[in-house]
This record gives sequence, C-alpha cells and structure tokens, in this order.
Amino acid sequence: MTTMKYHLLFLGLLLFLGGSCRKTVPQHPTEEVQGTLLIHMQIDDRVDYLSKADPSAPQLSTFTLDILQDESLLKRLSPIGNSDQEISLDPGTYTIRAYSADFSTPAFDTPVYSDETQVDIQSGSTTPANLVCTQSNAGVRILYAESFQQAHTSYSAQIVQNDIGLSYMDEDATRTGYFLPGQATLILTVDGTEYRQELTLQAQHIYTLTIQDEPLPTGNLSVNMTVDNRYLEEDIQVYFPIEPTTPEPPTDDTREVLYRENFGTHATSGTNVIEYAGYWEDPSVKYSGSLMVKLPDNVSSGYPGASGGCSIFYPLARDFTAAGINTSGATSLQLSFGISNETGVPPSTTDITVTMTPDDAEIPSPVQLPLSITSYGSWSQITASSGIPASESLTLNIHANVTQLLIDDLCITGIR
Repeated sequence: MTTMKYHLLFLGLLLFLGGSCRKTVPQHPTEEVQGTLLIHMQIDDRVDYLSKADPSAPQLSTFTLDILQDESLLKRLSPIGNSDQEISLDPGTYTIRAYSADFSTPAFDTPVYSDETQVDIQSGSTTPANLVCTQSNAGVRILYAESFQQAHTSYSAQIVQNDIGLSYMDEDATRTGYFLPGQATLILTVDGTEYRQELTLQAQHIYTLTIQDEPLPTGNLSVNMTVDNRYLEEDIQVYFPIEPTTPEPPTDDTREVLYRENFGTHATSGTNVIEYAGYWEDPSVKYSGSLMVKLPDNVSSGYPGASGGCSIFYPLARDFTAAGINTSGATSLQLSFGISNETGVPPSTTDITVTMTPDDAEIPSPVQLPLSITSYGSWSQITASSGIPASESLTLNIHANVTQLLIDDLCITGIR
C-alpha cells in the first residue's frame, strides 16, 4: 500500500526584468536602443517548505543566475547576492536560468532547486518575467521494517543511476540520497544474495522505501508505486521475496581472488613505484609508472576490502601498470579498486581510463573497460564487470585523466 503525505516542496523565486531608455535620445526614431534587465529576487512568504529531510531552505543570495542567448552564456551571477542589479541587454530573446547548485550525479543530502524561462527584451521597453524554483531532483530514503531486521543477519541497499551508485550503509544508512529524475536501480543485498528492482523517480519528490518480508506469487522483488503529482513525499512499501526464483549471482564463496594488491604499509613517507620492490603482495607481477606509493592523510576506508594503508598517488595525469596477471581459465571476471582525490573533489569514472592487454595474444590489443562507481564517503569504489580477458599474462593499465588521485586495493576475481 502506498501512503501519501502532503508536502509543498518548492521555493518561490521571483525575477523582475525591466527596461529603461538611455538618457540620450537617439537621433533616428527607428534606431534600437538597449533595454535594461532588472533582477530582483525574493522568497514568496506564502510558500511553506516542509521537507523532513531538509529543514531549512537555501538562501537566495547563494543562487546562480545565468543569462543565455542561442544557448551561449552571456552573463553569470554566482552567487547572485542580496542586491538588485541592472544589466543592459540588446533587444532579443534570452533564456534566464536560476539554480541553487549544479547537480549531475547522485549525492547524499543535496536537494537542488532550479527553473528557467525565456524573455523577449524590446527596445526601450520593460519585460517582466517570473521564475518559481522547485526541487529539480528526487530524494530517496530507505527504511527496514522491524520484522525484516529480525529475520535477516545482513542486509544493505544501494541505488545506482547512470553507473554511479550511492550505498546506504553504516552512517549513510538513514541519509537521504538525491538522484536525477528518471530511471534508477535499487539493489538489495540480503544474507549474501543480491536482488534488483527498477525505480522511476520524479523531480520534487521525496521517496521513503520501506523494506519488509512478504512472499509474492511471482517470487520477484516488487515495488508498488502509485504517484499522484500533488503529493511531494511518498511512503513506498518494498516487498522482499522469501524464496527468490531468479538465479543467484556468484557470491564471495564461489569467487576466487586471482590478483590482489593493497600496496602495504612500508611507504609512509612516499616511495617511487620502481623502488618498491620486495613489498608487493604478488612478486610475480611487474609494476611500472612515474608514480609514488605513499601513506596518505586520507587512507582508504568505507568500501568492501578497504585496507587503510598505503596507496598509489597520481600527482599528475600519468599511468600505473601491473603486468603478468594470470586470469586464464576464469569466467565472470571482475576488477575493483578504491579511488579518492586529495583535493576532496568526489571522483568519477571519467577521472580515469582503465585498459587490459592480453600479453600472450598473437597480436596484443588493449581493451578499455566500462566502469561503474559507488561512493562510500571520502573514498569510492570502481568496478568493471565486463571486458576483462582470460589470459595467462595480462597487463592492467590505469591512466589518470586528472591530478591528485589516490588508488588502493586492486582486486581481480573470477570463477574457475
């Protein structure tokens, strides 16, 4: 059953655009003069802001205002500040866009408000415009029924969108994650078994997913979602099947670790990769790259298998290579490793390029791996579940496309 709660979750943002003539009268009556864009922002105090996840509204002074023409940015006010501003513009059609923050990937506790409109600036005339900034992303909370918690020894949830996931674990278990409107995948891992369910998320909605046990005729995980656009907060019951009929994915018990490297703890002050001989976990693998093994201030943590010791540090956009990895005879190969950035900027899959080259092939050719990423706070975990060749001698290359990256806990698993 779906329980709806009435919540008004929007912010009134009024923009008034005005025009005034120049003090100098043009010599020709038909000559066009500039108009004046008068920007005034205020909160409509008749609007209630009632989201339980976010008890305070963003400050209007922190919003960004963009003025565009033909999709080209002409003017940006960031932040817009508290004062009214006048901007002279030539006659024409403009897009006025206001937003509280950029938002392109899932993140916890990040509601975003935005709106845009088109205006026609006439020569020497005033053109009013009105923008109402509402929440442009969707929030998701996850709760577990008490009976569900008592019936299972381990459970966790993850929501993935566009190959980027948020894990509702440990201190993040009760937080509100925010996603772009559209499709996302709920992944439940219960007692070592993984279940998936597609979700459709709408902007200006806060979804509360309550996980509980209930056998369904189909034996599949089901989410009952009935959405009325008037309701901005929804309680959704997610029924977990007692007897799943779908094939179980490989578990840690059936997988074999084929290669692992956690970089040890011996390079506390930093050591070049080529000088770190004797401290690698697998001495048969050859390492290269103009990089450093070091113990960072922010040691790896959060993701499964985080070792918390030394890491590979990329001061610049460079390559790290591990050659001689044996994956022969294995199927369902998977690569994973931790990633962070010393600048504090959350990493993404575009920050790196990962390739695998089978050295024993007649014509060795690097294969670029498709990557997904899951955030675990200051560290994230990269995963590649396809494209890895089975080879007696495989070369792994990780190229950084940005600077200040940290890489830790390389691991390749498979089934033999």
